[in-house]
Amino acid sequence: AEQLAHLLAVGSRNMYLAEDGELTPLSDIDDWLTQSIYVFNGNLTCCRRKHEGMAKCDKELLRTPMLGLWAQLNERCSLDRKEQPARRSIAGGSQSEKLRRIDHVYEEISKKLDEVFPREFNFECPDGHVEKRQLFGDLLTRLPQPGDDQEEDGA
Repeated sequence: AEQLAHLLAVGSRNMYLAEDGELTPLSDIDDWLTQSIYVFNGNLTCCRRKHEGMAKCDKELLRTPMLGLWAQLNERCSLDRKEQPARRSIAGGSQSEKLRRIDHVYEEISKKLDEVFPREFNFECPDGHVEKRQLFGDLLTRLPQPGDDQEEDGA
């Protein structure tokens, strides 16, 4: 969850794996982005414990902050795309490293929205009973998307 939150907030910049006293940039690890974005598909600790003593799954508690971070990334990408022509003329035609990384995160996640932010999930109770619960439902479709305001500007 922490990796996805960081990716949504600031992109892949300054993300490292600490292992055996070495720091490796996550961007150097094959499929690191794919491994980091499927928070809501995995079994969290509460899921493995069958939500003993819990009315809600941690997935439900993470929904609002993750949705907010995704909305901020959408907004940032929209603003960056508006400002991009000005940056190109100043920078001689190349995007900044930060913009490329944030765009990359946005593009990768947007291809797999229903997988990264599932509409529903299974909540397993301590007695083994499984409830299908809404997670993101249609919330993602209600968010403004990058480029939505460009259509309004052109009208």
